[in-house]
Amino acid sequence: MPKRKTYAMLENMLTLKDRHCELTVLLYMVHENKYLELDPQAFYCSDTREAYIDISTQYQRSGVVEVNALQHSTRELVLECNLYFPRKIEAVVQRLTNYLSCRKVAHEANLALSELNPANVEEELPKFTSALSNIIIQKQSQYNHGKSVYDFIEYMREQKKSGHQLKGISSEIEKLDKILSGFQKQKMYVLAGMEKLGKSRFAIHLTSRWLNKRIGGIWFSMEMQEGDIHEGILANRAIVNSSSIGSPGIRDDEIEKVIENAHLYMNEPLHIDRTSSVTLEHIQEVIKQKRIEWKKDGHNVVFVVVDYIQRMVSGDYKAASLEDAAKGLADIARDEDVIMITISQLSRAILHDPKAIHHPHHFIKGSKGIAEAADCMIVLFKPEEGYESDDAKEIHAHIVQRQGISEIAVKTIAQLQFCSFKGDD
Repeated sequence: MPKRKTYAMLENMLTLKDRHCELTVLLYMVHENKYLELDPQAFYCSDTREAYIDISTQYQRSGVVEVNALQHSTRELVLECNLYFPRKIEAVVQRLTNYLSCRKVAHEANLALSELNPANVEEELPKFTSALSNIIIQKQSQYNHGKSVYDFIEYMREQKKSGHQLKGISSEIEKLDKILSGFQKQKMYVLAGMEKLGKSRFAIHLTSRWLNKRIGGIWFSMEMQEGDIHEGILANRAIVNSSSIGSPGIRDDEIEKVIENAHLYMNEPLHIDRTSSVTLEHIQEVIKQKRIEWKKDGHNVVFVVVDYIQRMVSGDYKAASLEDAAKGLADIARDEDVIMITISQLSRAILHDPKAIHHPHHFIKGSKGIAEAADCMIVLFKPEEGYESDDAKEIHAHIVQRQGISEIAVKTIAQLQFCSFKGDD
């Protein structure tokens, strides 16, 4: 069974052919008299592959492409084709190159699969899929300085055109978004606070908002059951008290609101990993696997929630282990191009320090290395005197960033029963 599933995954990866794309490249070369250096095997169709070799051979021989000098089959192919070809051909070439990469990976993978021993396929497949994932994402790690700077310039131009839009994804808390410029890929955000203060519920608030925009994510929940996460998200969507969902006290009209929202929620790109104590290697492997699985549906892994980091380690040398875990999560954020939200506990020592309200990030439980590894700390705390009613409470988010505005508090009004946080502007 695992072997059949892996074959199905490979079939989803493969783009068997895109004749339109291949003909576009040929037309561009002939009509613009320009040579595009490609691996001939990038052309899946045999006639377009032979035509590319014919055009390339002539160009390399004489430095130009003369239609009358091409083979009859090539002339027939390009002259009878009435496709439009774009002046900016780079995207088409990149697409064709990507197809070739997928086919090469699939070919190697099929060979490796054929050699698997059915007797111990369960043990061999995890190693195989890990190696396959590494091959697939290898191109993402290549750095082109000119392209990188050009992309940055384009970003700055877009900022100017769009009236200084957020660099990252909105939390829908206006002041927080302005300070962070949105939650950004390749950054690790440590969401900290005391017990029962709403850390996981704040993460659920973000998850609900992002899933609603079809932004895909993964929860590694070592603290909450998957049903608790569903309850939180549906409470946020339906505005129904999360403690009522699944209880005998819920009203019929509330049940209908939850069910209505659940029909949309069930098709949104979320994966919940139920492993009780995850490792860094496991987190990275799940991200890679879900990225491959979701690609066919047009989704991607954009954010990751780890709830919570102290559950990742145990035993002696806990402080050093927590520091290593934090650094590893920050590395995964950069390597996998995701928003990493890591939930962490605060030490109870914060309760006995009168100055703690001004520097709550100094009280990370177990290791200061967690804060040092973070790109941004968001520490939830209750002010000494603040607004609170039966259904809402004032919770401040203390922000400390490696780059940007730091040591500033954002006031929110939290309705924890709905996993909802709103700015108090």
